[in-house]
Amino acid sequence: MKKLLAVLTITVLTLGSAVTAFANTNPAPVALQHTTGTYVSASGAILGTYPRITANASTTAQIRRAMDRVRAENPTLDFGFSNPSRTTFTFDIQEHDTVSRIVINFTDSGNRTNPILTLFVNNATGATITESAFEEAIAPPADVEDEIEENYEEIETIDEEIEEVEEEVEEQELPQIAEPTVLALRANAEALGFEVIWNPEGYVDVVSEEMEVRVMINSNIVIIDGEEIELPSYSVVIENTLFVNIDFFTEILGAYVVECEDGNLTATWDAPEAMEVIEEVEETDEEETEE
Repeated sequence: MKKLLAVLTITVLTLGSAVTAFANTNPAPVALQHTTGTYVSASGAILGTYPRITANASTTAQIRRAMDRVRAENPTLDFGFSNPSRTTFTFDIQEHDTVSRIVINFTDSGNRTNPILTLFVNNATGATITESAFEEAIAPPADVEDEIEENYEEIETIDEEIEEVEEEVEEQELPQIAEPTVLALRANAEALGFEVIWNPEGYVDVVSEEMEVRVMINSNIVIIDGEEIELPSYSVVIENTLFVNIDFFTEILGAYVVECEDGNLTATWDAPEAMEVIEEVEETDEEETEE
């Protein structure tokens, strides 16, 4: 997985370099200078809008001629006289770094919008250019385009490999880790005859005539005679009750932990029946050895 992610990172960086190279090979961006003109009838009725190309009057005149032609070809159409709010002529400009596409639209009486003129212009001069020159200007250099395409294909391949690895990970059965078994400290320690003293500084002392043990809260450390001993899990407070790992009772205090009839665990000084049987067998073996 780490290897795949590393390759993906390198590929993305390479793709970024290719895009940067493309940007560096292109001329600096130049905005198309234009304003919005209002197309009106002889009587002053507003028939729509059109772009006035500031740097080139010839291009503007070409746009006006196209609008005049459409108006002459449709003498019976309503050009805004009965509904001045209706816009008959509109335009759209698709501007790129050095070139632009200009589309003049005409809305007929059926409210259908049709393009009547498409021009391709040089942003710097405002002069018209061919469509092929426009497409060439907005296309990346062939070598950069090929490199970008190769990088995209490589990224797609890596994405597929990552998906396969993720599927394999999902199919693997993760090991089941058993949660640590804990017991309530106060209830079980007092049942064994210990005194439990809660200290607000973050620890609890478990005291008897024979021993004194300090249990650190939110820690797996207990202290006996100045020596720190680690339990398998942390002591935690749940609903104002401190719970400790069962090893505290069996390994530190020397008690037993047995299962009650209701299924709960409890600490006791009484050895379980199975333990008593094992001890009896061990005593018997020792006696036989002595004989």
